[in-house]
Amino acid sequence: MFKFIRRLLLAIFLIIVLVVGAIALMGYVDYKDKVETVTVEEKVNALRSGATYVKLDDIALDMQHAVVAIEDHRFFDHSGIDYYALVRSVVVNISGQGNQGGSTLSQQLAKNFYFMEDKGRLRKVSEAYVAKYLEETYSKKEILEMYVNIVYYGDNHYGIYEASMGYFDVLPENLTLAQASVLAGLPQAPSVYALSNQNPQTIERQRMVLKAMLDYNFIDGQQYEAVLATISS
Repeated sequence: MFKFIRRLLLAIFLIIVLVVGAIALMGYVDYKDKVETVTVEEKVNALRSGATYVKLDDIALDMQHAVVAIEDHRFFDHSGIDYYALVRSVVVNISGQGNQGGSTLSQQLAKNFYFMEDKGRLRKVSEAYVAKYLEETYSKKEILEMYVNIVYYGDNHYGIYEASMGYFDVLPENLTLAQASVLAGLPQAPSVYALSNQNPQTIERQRMVLKAMLDYNFIDGQQYEAVLATISS
């Protein structure tokens, strides 16, 4: 009986390995097909050549910190895939305690480059390969810079320049903590949080961004309370 159970477990393990391997291989083939059609470098150059592209040094530090805090607080510690966050998101989602994503900024940049219209089952696998390539080819600051310049902030504002000017009529380098904490929260659900909607959920999302910034030591308690006071007033 013991030998049967052991053999059964071994067979299950081998099946799992084969399935995972097959998925990884198919995802890799899909990734290679996409990057050979249009290379990552071509995507990057097209983005950077845009008239409204903004260098990271010209974006307020509070905006940079807000994005990292709410989207990927381990951004500077992982190599494109945050396995800890991925496992945590699976546990949270399966347990029914919420709906939590595990995508890093690198994966989200990869998605914006190649997979916005791709609903295929292999998308996440292919996306991970692109994310790893981005991490191997570009610096963390370059990836963060490209991310804030490519994401959609709602109300037909693409990229940080359009969002900053369109919503607040200020250059990205002049964004305040209050403004940055609003903008950083929009890409998760721009159709919901867009400021033209005057949706109370937008304020709640801003609170989440500020709390994340506080939790990960990007701001102190005094700054946190000061912005909260303006939200509540």
